[in-house]
Amino acid sequence: MKQLIPLVCGAIFFSGLEAGSGQGTAFFYQGQLCANGSPASGSYDLAFTLFNAGGPAGNTLTNPATAVSNGLFSVALDFGPGVFNGSNLWLQIAVRPSGGGEFTPLAPMQPLLPMPYAIMADEASHLSGPLPGAQLSGVYSNNVMLDNPANGFAGSFSGDGSGLANVNAAFLNGLAGSNYATLDALTNYATLDSLTNGPGGSPISNLQVFDSPGTNQFTVPAGVTRIAVEVWGGGGGGGNAADTGSLQAGAGGGAGGYGKGVFTVTPGAGYTVVVGAGGGPIVAGGASSFGALISAGGGSGGANGPFQQGSAGGAGGTSGAPISITGGAGQWSSASGGSRGGSAGNGGSGGAGDTGLVGGSGQVPGGGGGGGYDLGDAGGPGGHGRVIVYY
Repeated sequence: MKQLIPLVCGAIFFSGLEAGSGQGTAFFYQGQLCANGSPASGSYDLAFTLFNAGGPAGNTLTNPATAVSNGLFSVALDFGPGVFNGSNLWLQIAVRPSGGGEFTPLAPMQPLLPMPYAIMADEASHLSGPLPGAQLSGVYSNNVMLDNPANGFAGSFSGDGSGLANVNAAFLNGLAGSNYATLDALTNYATLDSLTNGPGGSPISNLQVFDSPGTNQFTVPAGVTRIAVEVWGGGGGGGNAADTGSLQAGAGGGAGGYGKGVFTVTPGAGYTVVVGAGGGPIVAGGASSFGALISAGGGSGGANGPFQQGSAGGAGGTSGAPISITGGAGQWSSASGGSRGGSAGNGGSGGAGDTGLVGGSGQVPGGGGGGGYDLGDAGGPGGHGRVIVYY
């Protein structure tokens, strides 16, 4: 009886992976089997084992009753995930006639060529580990999108930030959001310097001062949508001194109130501007206003003498503006040179008390008039108000 001597007598071929990550890690193996020097035909049991440099690299797969025709056969092999990790691998094939007997190993082992390593493409599609930095560098033709809210970049960022949006102020330069001024704070609590100066301290290009008592008109220039306005009410006049008796001095007049605010306006809109006049002796100062946007009241007039020690002078005017300062109250004193008028907030000082003639005049804008001292001396007039528009 002739001895069957099986061996691999032809080229070995591997097919690619079946498309789609859902089809697993299987691949096709094709080979040619010879028996006694001629192409074999019939049914054979085939066993396949993977080896790496250290020995077997996985379980043995047995394909029973494999059809061999004219020496050619084709089988599907699946050694499972994790086997094809980039190391060198060889395939050991053993054969026996279908139905039983000992398996005969075929020589030589077959080196696995790159085709089965397409299994790694399935791994790469899931990015199973960190990519080297060199593979992430370069210029991308389109935006890199991170669609999951949990995604993020760690580390430093360089650039002008022009494409950033919805960034919480708490994350800017490591400072808390409380360190950054809000829009409300900027528009309602601006300093005089920030109202009259633009970015970098450069002066605002235009301002208009209304400094004469009376009524005027202001038209918003073309292209202007934001203005800042300051108003001072007129100061109250000082009280007259009595012409007989002791402690005859009149009280000082109260100062006008002060207000400031920033407002949104429409180009071409008109506003009525009122500058309050300073009050004469014992007469209150007039209120100042810019349309219905902002106003400041005038100071009260100081009362006529004689007074008892400690009597109060005229009350200061008030304002309902976003920034407001109540005018200073007028004083009263029996001493020569006393009864000074109140000083306006951020404005004029009160007039000095009478030193033998009449009470001193309040300074513009909004200072209260000083009180008369004795023998019927008249109280001083209050300083008139003022309105300034910055745009």
